[in-house]
Amino acid sequence: MKQYSLPQQVLIPSGKTGGGGEPVKDSSGNLITNRRFRENSAGYFSFQQDISKTKKDFYREELRKQIEEKRRLKELEQEKARLLEQQMADRIEQQRKKIQMEYEEELKRNNLLKQQRQQERIQQLEEFQKRDAALRNRRTREVFVPDDAKNTSDLNVPPKRSASPPVPSVRSKVILERVVSPEVASKTQALSDVKPENIFSSLAEIRRTIMQEQQSLKKDMQQSYEVMNRRTVVDDSDDVQF
Repeated sequence: MKQYSLPQQVLIPSGKTGGGGEPVKDSSGNLITNRRFRENSAGYFSFQQDISKTKKDFYREELRKQIEEKRRLKELEQEKARLLEQQMADRIEQQRKKIQMEYEEELKRNNLLKQQRQQERIQQLEEFQKRDAALRNRRTREVFVPDDAKNTSDLNVPPKRSASPPVPSVRSKVILERVVSPEVASKTQALSDVKPENIFSSLAEIRRTIMQEQQSLKKDMQQSYEVMNRRTVVDDSDDVQF
């Protein structure tokens, strides 16, 4: 029989393996894979990439929303704190105005009360001056009444001449001068210049001066009456001798 030798490529056709799990190769000896698998795998990876990009965008958007929500809540808390501080400031200002108003009203009441007290003191001082003037006038009349009565009784009796001046008239003149004492008059007139807070002390001083004048007046009157009695006794004895 005649044998024919065939080329290698004919013996090992394209797309076929030589057996034993040898991979399929093309005519150039390169490995041949399943093109359908490659197309499917390429589409699969593209879809996975699209899903991953969408998730990233979604997560990014969610993160942005969370950040904005946190910022919004923070701004809301700050606004609440600001409003609370404003309310507290308004309340404090209202309380301050109320306290200021109460203080001004209390100050006005105190000023009015002080003015009323000053008016009362001035009225008391005027009343005291009136009573003091009336008292001095009465004392003056009391001093002049005995002399007038004596002069009236002596009109029918001729007076006796004596070398010495009549002591009772001198005493009466001194007493009259002491009744209208310049010291008391000056102190009474000076009361108009006294401050309201010093009125009571000035009144007390004038009262002491008046009491001293009264005591001195009583002494002088008593002495004058004693002298008058002695002179009367002497005159009677002279009449008896005649």
